[in-house]
Amino acid sequence: MNWDAVGAIAELLGAIGVIISLAYLATQIRQNTRQIGEHSRELRIAALDAIANSFSRFREPLIRDPELAALWIRGIADYQRLDEVDKVRLGRLLQELFFAHQNTWSRYCEGATTEESWLDHCQAIAANLSHPGIRTWWGETRSIYADEFENVIEELIRDNAANGDPRGQI
Repeated sequence: MNWDAVGAIAELLGAIGVIISLAYLATQIRQNTRQIGEHSRELRIAALDAIANSFSRFREPLIRDPELAALWIRGIADYQRLDEVDKVRLGRLLQELFFAHQNTWSRYCEGATTEESWLDHCQAIAANLSHPGIRTWWGETRSIYADEFENVIEELIRDNAANGDPRGQI
């Protein structure tokens, strides 16, 4: 056998090796992409569970305690008329609610929830802020939240006021 034939065979074997390597890499990339997709889905589900738990922590006391539910009804109508103790109680409850909304916003910014989910929460925030007592509380308390979240809420308030809400705010 001459050296040209040996060289040609070596080149052929090398080309086959490259093709096999490329096929193997393509398979590995496909599997890795599938695993990343599954992991991303698991993270989105975990984010939705965390959001649901945040809102459950807010709702549970209202469900279990009729006195707190009555305070909620009085406070969302007129926060200023509450005594200091009731302002603290309702204020902490509202903080829990708005921290849950802020958590939802953060998850949205991180890409862990969808825009549709965030827009649903915007509607819930707007519904909350449609109550004069909650608007009063927000005006007094908004600085405890992340500046970016506060800006989002203020923009939501402005947008709703600009769209003709008869109360001038959400």
